[in-house]
Amino acid sequence: MDGSWGKNGASLIACAALFGLNAPEAAAQAVPGGLNVTADILSSVTVDDNADLDVDSAGTTTDFDTQLTLGLSGGSATNTFEAELGGSIAFEDRPEGEEEDNGFVDPFLRLRYGIEGPNNELGLNVRVRETTVRGSFFVDDDGDFIADDLITDEGDLLDTRIGFDYSLGIDAPFGADLSYFIRDRDYTDTADPDLFDRTTQQARVDLRFQLSPLATASLIGAWREYDAEDGVETDRTTTSVGVGLAFEFTPVLLLEGEVLSNEYETEELGVVTEDDDELTGFLRLTRELPNGDVRFEARSDAATSIQRTTLRVDRRFSTPGADLGFGVGFSDSSDGDSTFLAGFDFERDLPLGVFTANLDQRAVINDEEEQVLRTLFSLGLTREFGASLALDVGLSVVDVQDIGNGDATERTRTEFQIGLRRQIFETWDWTVAYRARFEDEEDLDTAESNAFITTLGRSFSLR
Repeated sequence: MDGSWGKNGASLIACAALFGLNAPEAAAQAVPGGLNVTADILSSVTVDDNADLDVDSAGTTTDFDTQLTLGLSGGSATNTFEAELGGSIAFEDRPEGEEEDNGFVDPFLRLRYGIEGPNNELGLNVRVRETTVRGSFFVDDDGDFIADDLITDEGDLLDTRIGFDYSLGIDAPFGADLSYFIRDRDYTDTADPDLFDRTTQQARVDLRFQLSPLATASLIGAWREYDAEDGVETDRTTTSVGVGLAFEFTPVLLLEGEVLSNEYETEELGVVTEDDDELTGFLRLTRELPNGDVRFEARSDAATSIQRTTLRVDRRFSTPGADLGFGVGFSDSSDGDSTFLAGFDFERDLPLGVFTANLDQRAVINDEEEQVLRTLFSLGLTREFGASLALDVGLSVVDVQDIGNGDATERTRTEFQIGLRRQIFETWDWTVAYRARFEDEEDLDTAESNAFITTLGRSFSLR
């Protein structure tokens, strides 16, 4: 990958950012209608004693980075448009013998468009991101996590995602929902065999029938293809048909469910195998309460030779100044381990700040047909000291454990950061922070990293 996409866009983004830095304050005043243009510039200096998070550090890396983001948004009562374009201008001083990634790096594009008609809706989402595959590239602001994001290597990843949704006849006796999604991950100059190019695409059609004011039935057709340049050149196609039902017992009690019959066709090293009659689906019962809701869900997921069933109960409620949700569950497999699941979300407004806590555990069958228990845990605290000074503290843990036949690599990534953030002048923020990272991978020693970071950034809006 030569990075030509990013280099061609560097001058446009840099010019927009520089223009905003010199814009008079009157230009930032919002006016009704029109196109809103936002720009962000964030310059940072990072000194890290193990930037690639290797078991044995090669030495200290100093990174000078300026991230530039240009945003466009607009719309009306019936349509919305949002776009972000950006990247970083980076200069690295890496240990002797290591390749330095200088110039315009990590470009990205995000686009979202939506339109609502009298009885229909259309949505389009596009995300393109090129990033360096190193110890910190797990951080992904769209929250879309797969186990590959914990692998430390050198090279580049081009991640492209396009999603399309269309609904018609929303309030009519007959309607339809159509969706299509494609994701392509293209690795360049990587060495880890688990980082291989792959493309996943899927399409689904739901035909809805209003049986009564309280019941809606649906006929479902779905198609999914997974194409990977792994060691056996996997090409897997899944075709599904089924039915769905939603029934409103009362205004506060809703039952939803669907059952799909799946057929699989898998090609590995040119050999085609077929499996069918695997049933998947879910049954969900939701009860609205005065301060939240409670939900019970039973779900069955399958691959070509694996069936995993999960039972889960979740409770969410709100109190003055805080939102809390928690859940417990159990997942059992036809060919693997059984496991308990837990989860919670907590957000509390403090007199001068906010505290958050989150735990999310899921037992999943990934595209490589590995069964893993994925755990995401985070804590966050913001404490304000007056109008211009704040303390930010964050802890995050990502853990992947094998709950199948031992074919998934187990990894744990932990990151802790504490920083002081101060507003200087009216529109600039300055931060000084310390960051510690740890990575544990089976059969390897723990990798550790310590970094000191200082940043200077500004956001502004133009009309």
